[in-house]
Amino acid sequence: MWLLGLIAFIAILAGLVFQFGPMVLGKKYPSELPHGGKLFLGGGALGLLIAILNPFYIVEGGHRGVVSNWGAIQNQELGEGLNFVIPIMQKVDPWDVRIFKLETDSSTVSSDTQTITSKSTLNYHADPKMVAEIKQSVGNDYADKIIPQVIQQSLKSITAKYTLIELTSKRNEVRDQVEVLIRNSLIKYHIIVDDYAIVNFEFSDQFEDAIEKKQIASQDVERAQLELQKAQTDAQQQLAKAQAEAAGLKAQREQI
Repeated sequence: MWLLGLIAFIAILAGLVFQFGPMVLGKKYPSELPHGGKLFLGGGALGLLIAILNPFYIVEGGHRGVVSNWGAIQNQELGEGLNFVIPIMQKVDPWDVRIFKLETDSSTVSSDTQTITSKSTLNYHADPKMVAEIKQSVGNDYADKIIPQVIQQSLKSITAKYTLIELTSKRNEVRDQVEVLIRNSLIKYHIIVDDYAIVNFEFSDQFEDAIEKKQIASQDVERAQLELQKAQTDAQQQLAKAQAEAAGLKAQREQI
C-alpha cells in the first residue's frame, strides 16, 4: 500500500507541473496539457486517498480474517489472499488455522483406586469456517481455556474403567477411547483434533515396587519350574540307565 501512496504522490507532483508549469515559466502550453494536469491531479489524489484509507486486507496462507464492524465481531471470515474491507468501519484480526501441538499433564484414578499421572499430546486446529464464532464465544486463547480440561475429563472417564494393571497392558485401547471422547467434546467448540497420544503413565512408588516384586516372584516361579523339570528329566534318565544295567546283568546270569 505504501507503493500506491508513492505513485499517487508522484502523480500529484506531475499534475502540479502540468497545471502550473506554464505560469511559472511564462510560457503557454497547448490546451491539452492543463487538462492532462487535471487528470494527474485527480488520479493522484484518488490514489493517495486509497493509500491512506487502505480498503484492502491480505490474509496470509494458513490464516483467516475475522471482521469487526465498529468493534462488533461479525459472523464472517475472510479467506486467504486479497480482500476488500470498508475503511474506518471495519477491522480485521488475523486468525491462525494451522495445526498446533499442545502438551498437558493429567491426574486420574483407576478402577482399583490407584492414582495415575499421565502426559498427553494433542495436535489440533481451529475450524477455518468457524473462527469468528470461536473468537466471539471463547477468545484468542481458546486452546488454553478449553483443551486441557477436556483432556482431563476424558482421561478421568476412561481410566476409571480399568485397573492399574490393565492400563499398562491395554494402553492403545485406552488411548483410542480417550481420543474419541476428546474429538466429540472439542468439535462442539469448533476445534478439530488431528492426532492424540498418551506419552506416558506414571504410577505411585508403592505400585512400582509391587510390580517389581511381582515380576521377581514370577521369575522365581519360572526358575523353580525349570529346575523341577530338569530334576524330573534327570531322574527319568537315571531310572532308564538303571533299568538298562539291570537288564544287562540278568542277561549275563542267564547265559551262565
